[in-house]
Amino acid sequence: MQAMKVRSWVARFLVMCLVITSVGVFGADRVSAAGVSIMVPNVATIQLADPPQVTVVPNVPALEPDDSVHLLIYANDVDEKDGEWDKVSWNGTPLGVGLDQGILTGSNGQDSTTVFELDPATVLEGNNTVTIDVTKDPARPGAWELNTYWIQLVIGGGPADKAEISGLQPTATAADTVTVAVDSKAILAGDYYLEVNLIDEQGYNRGISTQTYTGADADEVFAHSFDVSGLTPGRYTTNAILYDYTGGVIGEVHHIRSATINTAPELDGLSFVPSGGSDSVVLTPDFDPDETEYTGEVPYGVDKLSPAPILTTTNGLLEVRVNGGSFATVTDPANPTDIPLHVGRNTIEYRVTTPFDSTGTVYTVTIDRAPKLENLILDPATGLEPDFDGDTPNPSPGYHTTVGNPQDSIVLTPVLPTDAHEDTTITVSLDGLVFEALPNGGPDTDDLPLNVGRNTIIVRVTSPDGLVSTDYPIVVDREPALAAPGLSAGGDDLSPEFSSDVYDYVTVVGHTETPITLTPEVNGGETIEIRVNSDDEADFAPVGSGIESDELDLIAGTNIIEVRVKSPDYDTALAGVDPADKADLVKTYTFTVIRSPFLTDLIVHDEDLTEAFDAAELGYATVGSLPYTQSSVTVTPTTTDAPVKLEIRVNGGDYVEINSGDESAELPVISGDNTIEVRATSINPIDEEEYSTVYRVVVRKDYPPYVGPILPVSQLDAGVDEKGQRVLVTDIIGKELTLSASLLKSDGKALDRPAFTIGSNGSYTLANIPADSYDMVLTVNGPAGEKLAGHVAELAVGQDGRGQADGKLIDPRSKVTDIATGDALAGVEITLYWADTELNRSKGRTPGEAVKLPELRNFAPHQNNAVQTTSADGLFGWVPFVDSDYYFIATKEGYHTFDSRDNARSGQFGKDSQITGGIIHIGQSIVTYDFSMKPEGAETSSGTHEPYMNGYPDGKFKPERGISRAELAAVLSRIIPVNPAVSVNVPQLSDLKTRFWASESIETSLKQGWLKGYTDGTFQAARFVTRAELAQVIYNMKAAEWKDVSLDSKFSDIAGHWGAKAIAAATNQGLFTGDANGKFRPNDAVTRAEAVTLFNNLLDRNPEEVSGTPRWSDVPTSYWAYEDVMEASITHEYVKYDNGVEVWAAE
Repeated sequence: MQAMKVRSWVARFLVMCLVITSVGVFGADRVSAAGVSIMVPNVATIQLADPPQVTVVPNVPALEPDDSVHLLIYANDVDEKDGEWDKVSWNGTPLGVGLDQGILTGSNGQDSTTVFELDPATVLEGNNTVTIDVTKDPARPGAWELNTYWIQLVIGGGPADKAEISGLQPTATAADTVTVAVDSKAILAGDYYLEVNLIDEQGYNRGISTQTYTGADADEVFAHSFDVSGLTPGRYTTNAILYDYTGGVIGEVHHIRSATINTAPELDGLSFVPSGGSDSVVLTPDFDPDETEYTGEVPYGVDKLSPAPILTTTNGLLEVRVNGGSFATVTDPANPTDIPLHVGRNTIEYRVTTPFDSTGTVYTVTIDRAPKLENLILDPATGLEPDFDGDTPNPSPGYHTTVGNPQDSIVLTPVLPTDAHEDTTITVSLDGLVFEALPNGGPDTDDLPLNVGRNTIIVRVTSPDGLVSTDYPIVVDREPALAAPGLSAGGDDLSPEFSSDVYDYVTVVGHTETPITLTPEVNGGETIEIRVNSDDEADFAPVGSGIESDELDLIAGTNIIEVRVKSPDYDTALAGVDPADKADLVKTYTFTVIRSPFLTDLIVHDEDLTEAFDAAELGYATVGSLPYTQSSVTVTPTTTDAPVKLEIRVNGGDYVEINSGDESAELPVISGDNTIEVRATSINPIDEEEYSTVYRVVVRKDYPPYVGPILPVSQLDAGVDEKGQRVLVTDIIGKELTLSASLLKSDGKALDRPAFTIGSNGSYTLANIPADSYDMVLTVNGPAGEKLAGHVAELAVGQDGRGQADGKLIDPRSKVTDIATGDALAGVEITLYWADTELNRSKGRTPGEAVKLPELRNFAPHQNNAVQTTSADGLFGWVPFVDSDYYFIATKEGYHTFDSRDNARSGQFGKDSQITGGIIHIGQSIVTYDFSMKPEGAETSSGTHEPYMNGYPDGKFKPERGISRAELAAVLSRIIPVNPAVSVNVPQLSDLKTRFWASESIETSLKQGWLKGYTDGTFQAARFVTRAELAQVIYNMKAAEWKDVSLDSKFSDIAGHWGAKAIAAATNQGLFTGDANGKFRPNDAVTRAEAVTLFNNLLDRNPEEVSGTPRWSDVPTSYWAYEDVMEASITHEYVKYDNGVEVWAAE
């Protein structure tokens, strides 16, 4: 008997479930009384040149998916090892793939059986075909023939109803010998034939033994055994087939059974559990005794493993070694010693030997213990979501943080565990670039540049042996930002001032500013989209950075312009990402643009305007005047603006609504100037307030002619004194003085009439002056005819030709006081000098020289001398030359010198005299100049006042602009100390989720109860504060102090208003006033100037004077709130006196 090798294709048959083997080698036996054997005689000789033989296997029953199916072919002269290939197909499909697969593998030179294990799915109910084709190895000579006897299809291991194999046991009885013991049982009396073989792992038939049992009695048991020697250690399968042998002929299969023995040393199981844990380490692949190489991974925290090897090999010896050490015997596999692990790659080897095989089998398990980070610190400090956990390198959905747009880089500080080995390395990769080590050995990274959008940083920590790494991916989203909105109108008046981290703005544009454009700019490659007055996503239109947008039509009233910026990767690399997972990478800036409506045309019927109508111009006049006989006019206003309502009134009457393009009703006019006003008001449904534009047309109507006698003489005086005596305008400077007068028309132009004289008694004659109103410029005539300053009076000339002037005293007297006491100062020497100006130099005057004024002997007490010393009343004064520039210096022992040039005050006197920058310019009108002197060493307190309200980067304070709620919160946080005992429970306000410049101030104001949100759950930071809201804020601050303040109110428009109580309290404390009509106007916006005036009052910061030059270009010294604006917005040293007067210390 020769061994015949079945080539490596045998192993591949296993995978395909169409396996060729000797009897039962790969299929477990299924002992079932319901088994079936179908035997088909097939006695034939097939030679190499013959066509393939086809045999039908009939009457195959329907199978279940788990039925075992074997195809048995009994044949002789199988010379496979010499190159004979007897190929078999089932139902036309080769039982294998390739030239040398699907062949018979019985024993060479004798009758033997080859078995094919079939997939039940390939077995048809009814007829099936078996094809046998004798072929040869093309590379080897030979003329082959095959003798076949029968084919059997065995289902379910055979019927086992007449006889069965009751026992099958292979045993290794020596190093190279396996003994197979078979017990068979005759269930029924009869003749039986037993075939037993031993197949090795390569498919060789290493031994075959047969035994006949003739005349067996029922229930008789037969024992059979045989030895196979010359074996090498390995896995062997023995197959036993019990046939019917009636009449001495092998018949159908009664039973098939198989068993396996492994003579090689091996483990039957191997697992590892972290010391103190319960779940086993996952090994790859799953454990199989025939597989000797495995890998596994454990986290940093696992520093020991508890192994669980299972050894069932007879007389087996188990040894273990770790990381290349020496093998040590495992004396008690059930209770092995823990295996220590270092960080990195660990190699665990189990060696199994037997007395028959000292070389044995080695199972190698590679366990990678991962290194880790203890912490990861980000600079700037931005919180990771979720919180960093070094034991979780990549949590779902990953570590993530968001930084603001200004943050264009980030620094990471990876922190190793304190017990980490010094050779542990850290490298970092940004956005897929190469990993780089920490500079200079750490501990920080360089500044890692961040693109606008999503940045992926991977921090890799590598074990000291360089073989095991742990990656920590960090996603850093850098927010997009708008660098500049580039509004073509309203950009300078944005509230708050534009900042990339503020997203809501309000501005007001001119009433004709439509359409407007935006030229938005970004710095990080963001995409930009714009829409106006729409909620439709499709209306967002793209625009490039620095590129002017399409024109945006503004409706009358409130307009909402949205500028949306997205990171460059938002719609590209991140296009498939859920918007919720990239919400930080899109920002929308909302610009509320308010535009008052305009008229398209305005017609005064039958009259021409002095200038053609222009929607941008609001004031007009008719060319001529109406005859005194005309009693009314009509106008037609037209507008194409929308949505707008139009109203009209004349001379301050009530407004009456009118339709665009309609001619008005008759508007009554009177002699003189008539003012017709057309008001266009927005009726935009989203407006919280109405926005109006008023156009004015002055229509002049003639006076009726005067037909009586001319009364040429008129009288100029300054009223009467307490005794009823007439007072002349020159009573103070000298009754003997005469005046010269010239007339100016209402448009400021000189009347074409010569100047006339007003006598010392105040009488004057008007020579043919038309009835009208005039400015009467009065000049004092000096003793030698010098022209000295007087003032400008208003003159009305009636139809009778007589003038009626609003005469007033020419009184140049000014007063010097002590700034600390407020008392008049005597003994102050004051000298008037020529100022260093082009005007004076052009008149031949020497700057810095004392002025020589004409003596006015009745102007007590100084007779108009340039050098004067004050008396007890502290008075001084001059009647100076007209059209000249002056300054003065005052000195007194014990006081600081006062130089008017060092004082920043400004003022206007009459039409053309003013104080500017310390220089006193005299046009025609007299100037008064009260001032205070600072005593040396009389200050009671001093210090530094810090600003609590800022101006704007363009050098403006914008005093007439409203103060936003964000700005108010910032002011309150600067001027009110935080009370730690107060913490109001603030609800979540939907528009405060995004941080911006005023976030901290707003949070403080809400928690302290100074401000509140609106009932719709918003704060509305950009909204202007109303008078009522500011009154309520102050009341919230002062409620305890004002508990006894009267809450009665005289205002007609606050009854029922939510802020009525606060308004009454604040106004009764003198902090607010109403208008001339007795209204408080609670819903009007508070201007920034009004706010600083009020807060200065509350803070007792009311300076008598401020020093230095004006800071803000739109707040000159002549501005009504100049001192208050400077006090609130400039850091300055101050001095306060006993009387509470405060002045700024000199710079």
